[in-house]
Amino acid sequence: MTNLKSVSLIALLLACQCTSLLADTLTVNSVIDGVTIYKRGAMVNRKAKVSVPAGVTVVKIPTLSSVLVQKSLQVGISNADVVLGGVRLDFEVPESGQIYAEADSLTRRLSVFKDSTVLINSFYSVLQDEKHVLLKNDNIGGKKGFTADQLSGVSAYLRADLNDISDKQLDYKRRFEDYRQLQMQAQQQIKLLDECKLSPKGVLYMSLVSKGAAKTDIDISYLVDKAEWKPFYEIRISEPDAPMVVKKKVVVSQESKEDWNDVKMTVTKTNPSSNSEMPELRRYNLPMKYYGGQGKGKAINDNNMVKVLGVVRDQDGPLEGTLVSCHKTGTSVQTNSSGYYELLVPVDGSLQFSHAGYLQMTEQVGRDNAKLLNVRLSSNKVSTQDVDVKEKKEKEEVVYAACCATIGSAAGLNESDLKNAPSASVDNALQGRVCGVQASITSGQPGPASKITIRGASKTPTPLYVIDGMPIDGGSGKNNPLATINPEDIESIDVLKDANETAIYGSRASNGVVVVTTKKGAKTGTSLYQSTFSSLQDYTAEASGLNSIPADGAEHEAFLLERDIKASYSYYAAPKISPSVYMLAHVPNWRDYKLLGGDVRVFLGNAFVGNTHWTPLAVKDTLTFSVCIENDVAVERRLQTSKLERNMVRTSKKAQRDWLIVAKNNKDVPVSLQLQDQFPVSMTSDVKVVLVNDGGAKVDAKTGILTWDVKLAPGERREFKFSYEVSVKNGDQRILEELE
Repeated sequence: MTNLKSVSLIALLLACQCTSLLADTLTVNSVIDGVTIYKRGAMVNRKAKVSVPAGVTVVKIPTLSSVLVQKSLQVGISNADVVLGGVRLDFEVPESGQIYAEADSLTRRLSVFKDSTVLINSFYSVLQDEKHVLLKNDNIGGKKGFTADQLSGVSAYLRADLNDISDKQLDYKRRFEDYRQLQMQAQQQIKLLDECKLSPKGVLYMSLVSKGAAKTDIDISYLVDKAEWKPFYEIRISEPDAPMVVKKKVVVSQESKEDWNDVKMTVTKTNPSSNSEMPELRRYNLPMKYYGGQGKGKAINDNNMVKVLGVVRDQDGPLEGTLVSCHKTGTSVQTNSSGYYELLVPVDGSLQFSHAGYLQMTEQVGRDNAKLLNVRLSSNKVSTQDVDVKEKKEKEEVVYAACCATIGSAAGLNESDLKNAPSASVDNALQGRVCGVQASITSGQPGPASKITIRGASKTPTPLYVIDGMPIDGGSGKNNPLATINPEDIESIDVLKDANETAIYGSRASNGVVVVTTKKGAKTGTSLYQSTFSSLQDYTAEASGLNSIPADGAEHEAFLLERDIKASYSYYAAPKISPSVYMLAHVPNWRDYKLLGGDVRVFLGNAFVGNTHWTPLAVKDTLTFSVCIENDVAVERRLQTSKLERNMVRTSKKAQRDWLIVAKNNKDVPVSLQLQDQFPVSMTSDVKVVLVNDGGAKVDAKTGILTWDVKLAPGERREFKFSYEVSVKNGDQRILEELE
C-alpha cells in the first residue's frame, strides 16, 4: 500500500518549480558561525533559522560574499519534515533603490552648487568692472573742475561707493568658497556611494517544502579565495626552571567582501577540494611548457556569467545615456540619470562604453561572480602629447616583458660548485653563482643568516625552501634554513624562478623556490621526511575562543590556544661581530607541540623584550632560537699583541695576532655560555695560516670557527686567549694589511 504521506510530499516537490514563482518570498538573515582558513582560501559556514508555513516557501538569504566559489556552495536543512526543493544564487546591490535616489539627490545638489559658483563669480566680475570705471575716470569734473567743497563731496561719494563694492566683493568671495566646499563634499559623497555602498552581494534563493508549519535551521557553507594565514607566537619566560608559556596565534588577512565578527576559527595547512568531480588525465606533452593544465586557481563561476554594475562619469560628473554593450551576447543597456548601469556578461568577456563626443572605452570583466566597474570617459579631443606618452608607455611595457622573459629559468649548484665556493655558508655561496639571486647579511645576531632575494620576486621577496622534498617557509628575511646546513652535507641546490616550474608548490612559491637535496636525502629519498613530518604538513588548529577578522585585506592577529612548553636556556656571544650576549631557548621534541616557523613576541616576566623568529627544521629534534639580549652577562674582546716580521727588503712576510676574550657573569644564578670567535682560512697556496694557540676551544679547521662551551658561576670572570700566524709566500703586503 502506497504511503499517502510520501505521495503528498512528492506531489509538492513536483509542483515546486511551478508554484515557487507564486509563493511569497520570505527574507531571512544569516550569521557567520565559523570559518576554516586554508593555506589559500577559507571555508565560510553560515547559519539561519526560519519558520515556514505549509506548502512551498521561497526563502531569500541576502548579503553573502560576492566572491564565493559557486561550485563549493552547500545548503543543509536540519528538520527532516522540511524538504529542500531547489537553490538559486544571484547577486544584487542591497538597498540599491535608496542608493540610486541618494546619488540622484547629490547629483542635483552638485549641479546647484556649480551654478551658484558660476553666478557668484559673474557678480564679482561686474563689481570689479564698476570699481575699475570709478578709479580710471579722471575727467568727472569737466574742464572747469571742482571747488574744494565739491571735490570733498565727490571724494566722499567715491569712497562710499568703493567701500560698498569692496564689502560686496568680500561677501561674494566668502560665498564662493562656501559653495566650492559644498561642491567638493558632494563629489566625495558621490564617490563614496559608488565605491563603498554600491557593492554587490550574493543572494541565495531556496524553495522549502513542508506539509505543515515547521521550524528549521539552514546551514550554508562556501569557499572564498582571498584569505590566508601565517603562524605567530607570544612567549612568556618567568624563571629558568619554569615552563615557557606559549600563546599560539595566527596573522590572518582576508578580502572576502564580508567581515568575520566573533566567529569560531580553524586554521589548517591542507588544501580544500572545490568540487566533487573526478579528475581526468590530460595529454602529457614534452616540453612541459606545452602542458594544457590549469593556471592559477580562480573563482569558479558555474553560470559562466558575471553581473557587472557601476557608474559612468566624465570629468564633470555622472554621464547619462552612455551605451554599455557586450558583443559576445549582443546585449546592451544605457546609463540612467545618475550614470548607473547593470548588465550580465560572460566570464572573461568585455564591455564597451560609448557616448557621443567621448572616446570609446573597453574594459575586461574577469571571472568574479559580480563586479563593480566604474569608468570615466574622456573627451575625444586627444593632444599630440597624450599620444606620445601612450606610445612611450607601450614601448616600456614591451621592454619590461622582454626582460621578464629572460628571468624565468632554473639555475643551481652541484656538490663540486659548493666545494669550490669561497664561503662557509650555503646561502652566501648562492651569491654571484646563480643568476638573479642575491644574498645579504641582515643581522648581527648569533648564527646570522642572509636575506635571499630572487630577481623578479614580489614586494615580500622571501622564497620557499624545499629541503629533501619538505617545503619550509623562509620566515620574514631574518632567518633562512640554509644558514643552519653544513655545505658538505648538500648534494645539490636548484633555484626555480619561472611560474611553470614553481606551480607545483602553490601560492607560497610566488617569490621563487630554493630546492635543496642533501646527501642523506638523496640516498633515502623524500619518503622518510614526508612520513615523519606528515602531521605538520596536515597541521590543523582550532581556536579556543572567538575571533574577528574584518575584510580589509590587512593583517590581524587571532588567538588560537595557550600551552606550557618545557625549555632550557643558555647564552651565546660572538664578540667579533657583536658586543652583546644573547639568551637562547632550546625546545626538545618540538614536533610534540606542533610548532611551525613564525615570528615570536617575547616577554621576560611581564616585560616585553623584543621580537624574534624561530624556524623548526625537519633535520633537527631540538628547536633553538634567540630570545633576547642579556645585559647581566658581559663579554669583551681585545687585541693583546700584533707582531709583524719583515724580510731583507723590508716588505711584510709574516704576521701574528694574539686575542683575549673576557666573560663575566653578573647574575645571581649560574649560566651556560657558548663563546665563538674565528681565525682566517686560507683560500690560496700563497697564504699559510697556523693556529698557534686555540685557548682550549673546539676547533673547526674548515670554517675557522672556535667554540668554547663554559659554565659561569654567579659573579665569575673567565679569560680565553687564542692566537694565529699568517705567512705570505710572495711577500704581498696587501694580504697582511687585511688582517684585523
